[in-house]
Amino acid sequence: MSFNYELTDHLCRNCGGRILKCLDTGMSPGGNPMYRCADCGESEYGHGPDCLCWCGMHHRNQTMTAYKCLPFSILKEYPDLLKCFLACGCNPERNEVGIVLENSYFEIIKNTQKEGVK
Repeated sequence: MSFNYELTDHLCRNCGGRILKCLDTGMSPGGNPMYRCADCGESEYGHGPDCLCWCGMHHRNQTMTAYKCLPFSILKEYPDLLKCFLACGCNPERNEVGIVLENSYFEIIKNTQKEGVK
């Protein structure tokens, strides 16, 4: 049986592959769609791709997260994020999506919005 998938702007925390959202399997008993890594095949039902991606990565017995998956197209609006992508080992010239540290992301967004208000 073949399924149709939609590409998301998220990366698998297991292997770094792109996360796909399945459009055909229907929902889990809890009402969540299935997500699958395009590379390693890891799959999970969840309320969003963070069930498999870096956005949902947290340490054992913890709930805080540290990473955010973002498309590199965001650099058009926030060029200062380039250093955040590079610090996490993500080169915009090589792929379409990368990860950044959440605190760095929010700091740059906040500073950019402050500068725009002046």
